[in-house]
Amino acid sequence: MGLLRNFWKKLTHTKALDQSSGRLETAFFESVYRITYVAGMSTSDHDMLYLMYSNTVRLMIILLVFGEVWYGFTEASGLDEVAATINVTVIQYIAIYRFTNMMSHKDFYKKLATSMESPYFDITTDERKKLVDYWLRTNERYLKLLLALGNCTLAFWFIFPLVDDVEYNLIVGIHLPINYKTPIRYPLAYIVVMIAFFYISHFVMITDLKMQTHLMHLLCQFTVLVIEYERGV
Repeated sequence: MGLLRNFWKKLTHTKALDQSSGRLETAFFESVYRITYVAGMSTSDHDMLYLMYSNTVRLMIILLVFGEVWYGFTEASGLDEVAATINVTVIQYIAIYRFTNMMSHKDFYKKLATSMESPYFDITTDERKKLVDYWLRTNERYLKLLLALGNCTLAFWFIFPLVDDVEYNLIVGIHLPINYKTPIRYPLAYIVVMIAFFYISHFVMITDLKMQTHLMHLLCQFTVLVIEYERGV
């Protein structure tokens, strides 16, 4: 486990951690920063190799969404297929909107992340330290829960088209520029769509994780401040 943990830390070392304002920001946001980095969505890393990787991921996501919309308008043959396409694309569009909104207000979210490092935020007493530790554990627990649920759902989503009765079925309804319904092309098309869908699914999860972490971070501060107010400190 130690070797695996060290490998994970080396693989996911991001400039966002180097730019952290202090211990508390790192404690709350480290996992999110690392997951965002490995998913190609970090906005703090600008080296050439990472930018190539990140732009490739984003291009895959854009092409996948475009292919889904094209399929919905031109190839969906029944109400169930149309509803499934709408369901998937709406979730993706909401995630894209939330991500772009967070990027346009990046400085504001950074201020929120650094707010615990204020000299006016006093956690010197044992009671306040325990409260902070409680919210840190809660944040990490819900982060792992969301990732576990998301990835388990994703695993079933990947397996189902291989075991259902539909021939040459893909993970999601999508228009591809080639005829993939042949024994040779289908495995390649399936793998390409699976990789793209894996990334867009984690993109959706990451937007939720970021909002969840900011919420836990704020709840922790409010809890400590309420105690200060009640004690008259």
